[in-house]
Amino acid sequence: YSLESVSIDADNQEISTAMLSSYIRQRPNTKWFSLFKKPRTKPVIYDSILALRSSQDMATAVQNMGFLHSNVIIENQINGKKINSKYKVISGTPYYTADFKSTIYDEKVGDLLKRNKSILSSLRPGRRFSIISLNETRKLITSLLVDSGYYHFHKDFIEFSVDTASTSTDVDINMAIYKYKPSSDAQEQNHGKYYIRNITYSNADDAKVYLRRSVLENNTEFKPGDLYSANSLQNTYNKFARLQAVRYTNIRFNEVPDTCLLDCN
Repeated sequence: YSLESVSIDADNQEISTAMLSSYIRQRPNTKWFSLFKKPRTKPVIYDSILALRSSQDMATAVQNMGFLHSNVIIENQINGKKINSKYKVISGTPYYTADFKSTIYDEKVGDLLKRNKSILSSLRPGRRFSIISLNETRKLITSLLVDSGYYHFHKDFIEFSVDTASTSTDVDINMAIYKYKPSSDAQEQNHGKYYIRNITYSNADDAKVYLRRSVLENNTEFKPGDLYSANSLQNTYNKFARLQAVRYTNIRFNEVPDTCLLDCN
């Protein structure tokens, strides 16, 4: 059968069919025109395997929104040798957070999160549960820490576990933030807060830098003595990208052995 049309129908207005359309793996071709010929189309042959994968991807996306028992059904209407395909989204009942607990093994990291409680607001009891919220919270925590000097912190130090009951729509969330481990066989230790020690500027070919020191410093978002910040690093890249005299920028940090200091080059 040639694919005539594809559509999505969701039973819940909270679910964006426009967003789900990005998961459609097969679409009908549009008409193309010639100056001397009638409009023609190049038919797309319907592929049931691609359709099944599309429905599975949509179901996963909807489940990540908190509709854990959602399903996507494919309804096909056949007219002669043509097929109209519809993805019908059945959302089911959304889940809500009943309890949230956290275990933070690094006391200073825990203190920092206590001072920034709003980061965890989407996980509080009574809020709609979603995998999207967990991932967003993980990103917010990671951003907070790497902007607060925690040079080695990354999202894999954060772990969520979720408990659900078959007889209710309640979810219990447990979050753990682990200590730093330099290698698989090393001992765990508290996350270090890193400071900038020295900043040097050079050309890639070791030639002289043809910009005044004051210009370079004014476009650098950090200075010696500052805490390391990933946001300041990105802002520095953005500023140097706007300088016409600079073709490209590469910023490297070297750790000073046995310290929490960084030299920037």
